[in-house]
Amino acid sequence: RFELPLTVKKTRIDGVECAGLNNIQRHGANFHAWENDLAVGLGIGYYARKWSNATLSETADGILSLFLAAPRKNGAFPCIYNFNTAAYEGTLHWTARAADSVKGYDTGAMGVSAWWLLYWDEILSPGDECRSSVLEYSRFLEKAQLPSGAVPTYFFQDLKPAKQLSESA
Repeated sequence: RFELPLTVKKTRIDGVECAGLNNIQRHGANFHAWENDLAVGLGIGYYARKWSNATLSETADGILSLFLAAPRKNGAFPCIYNFNTAAYEGTLHWTARAADSVKGYDTGAMGVSAWWLLYWDEILSPGDECRSSVLEYSRFLEKAQLPSGAVPTYFFQDLKPAKQLSESA
């Protein structure tokens, strides 16, 4: 109750109240493999229900809304919301040297986020949007998989794989 109000930042996207943990060193709210606001939001949502706490519930709903508001491109989605620029970014800038960290896509980050969405669906049952997002991402992976069976790690804005890491997963 002491730290959360200092960390959570709110914004409106397309008229929807959204929230995220504003990690300034990581460009804002992260839906990434290492730091994922969906993981924190799931815990907040769980305790919001357990304690019937409207403030926690609003925060959890806002985190989910921020994630679901991210623009999709054939199932791929950016994994950071930068509160300073009010824009979504592809991935952590220090991990995506092989691709465009602002406009590219990171399959590891997207995969972990999709995994957390399945937990949201199982534990909090927020609605069909979580399952739809996971299904859309699954279809992206199916199309992205190479004949070798590998799934490229990073994609450019046009969804072409970054060659340096195309056979790495």
